[in-house]
Amino acid sequence: MISLGQFGRLFHCSLNDSSINISTQNIYGKTVNSSATSTQLNQMLHDCCLFAALKHSTINSPLGIVYKNELSPYPLIVYPYSNRGILKRFIIQNRTSAREQLLSTQELVYMAIHIAKGLHFLHRRKMLMKDIGTRNCLVMDDLTVKLTDYALSRDLFPQDYDCLPMDIPTESRPLKFMAIESINDRRFSTASDVWSYGVLLWELMSRGLQPYADIESYNLISHLQNNHRLVQPINCPDS
Repeated sequence: MISLGQFGRLFHCSLNDSSINISTQNIYGKTVNSSATSTQLNQMLHDCCLFAALKHSTINSPLGIVYKNELSPYPLIVYPYSNRGILKRFIIQNRTSAREQLLSTQELVYMAIHIAKGLHFLHRRKMLMKDIGTRNCLVMDDLTVKLTDYALSRDLFPQDYDCLPMDIPTESRPLKFMAIESINDRRFSTASDVWSYGVLLWELMSRGLQPYADIESYNLISHLQNNHRLVQPINCPDS
């Protein structure tokens, strides 16, 4: 199991059904946890159906749903596996590991372009990502990147999510990645997705640092409304 949290579970699985025509037996499996409500389960299945219909090189579409499995009494949504894993972990490990060659600016831009193509694909189909960050991207072996709908980012990266005083505690949000109108009024649009993509670019170029790390969430709105923005990361080119 890769992650167990408040919202669900993510597994690295082996698929042993020769009747299913996929190129590898290594897969990811996503399911709700034991405390899930029927509403949460139905939402997971609904999101799966939406993403399964999206066929694009930058979307990590689910392969299907396994209703009878050894891991959970709940349906297991099956996704293609990647050895490099989730982008956020990949760039942090690359920055902190003495054994790996540091990713070049060209490679980071290459990954950013693939993410932009994925967002463009969704927007052309009148869909919004809403929760955009390196935590919701999967790195393939050739450094191409795919958007995912794992919906487990709160469990894998809880530091990216927080609540304001008026929020319900269980409804944590990726505040430091959100546009002002999304934080204040919960209004989302292609423009708010682009704002979040800008924060993702900062994440990439800083190689996994935390945006607005020195700003408390309850001060974030005033910080942004006073026209403060993220500072250009070290070693990030001007263009």
